[in-house]
Amino acid sequence: MNHWPKILILLIVLPISALSNIDNFEGKIKIIKEGAYDTSKIEVSVKNEIVRIDEFNSSNQIVRSYLVDLAKKRLYALSLKEKLYSEIPLNKSSGSALNPEITKTQNSMNINGENCYQWRVKDKSRNSEVTFWVTQKDLSFLKALVGILNRSQTPLTILGQFPQVNGYIPLMAVDRTLLRKLKESARIVDIKQQKLPDSIFIIPRDFQELLG
Repeated sequence: MNHWPKILILLIVLPISALSNIDNFEGKIKIIKEGAYDTSKIEVSVKNEIVRIDEFNSSNQIVRSYLVDLAKKRLYALSLKEKLYSEIPLNKSSGSALNPEITKTQNSMNINGENCYQWRVKDKSRNSEVTFWVTQKDLSFLKALVGILNRSQTPLTILGQFPQVNGYIPLMAVDRTLLRKLKESARIVDIKQQKLPDSIFIIPRDFQELLG
């Protein structure tokens, strides 16, 4: 697997209050990710205890897909072109420092009508400091997803750095080196609650498992 982005800026363009019934959130979150040389789109689909992550290239073609089973704590990579799938082993421990330095400041920022506070998470083992701008909302599936992302490599690995604190969600995150050099950026461009078909949350029957 390739090494994935180390920064994610989460900018909610829909009113956060529209997600008040967040315990039963079903729908899609669209993210634009920009690297040094390319731009791609990430689409996160959520239903019950399954999360699907699709990454698209500039031609709007899916290049990578993942299924995350939050209940069973399992992560699968799908190759749509080759019709293959494989389970990605999760690290026994998180990819972050066991005791990262977390600073909860009183610095605030208004993001789409929501008052957000700055949390900084410094991880010397990664030579990075992630700045999260958080608001007091409860996204029920986030804590379980963060725990899995922290032990794996996916397009949303950056979320694995978010402290597992109930009642808060990050609306913005910035990852820099300890020398304050920016690594990458991305932004959410759409959040839509909608009914989704069960079929996109299962491994197709004609897919073969890639072993070894």
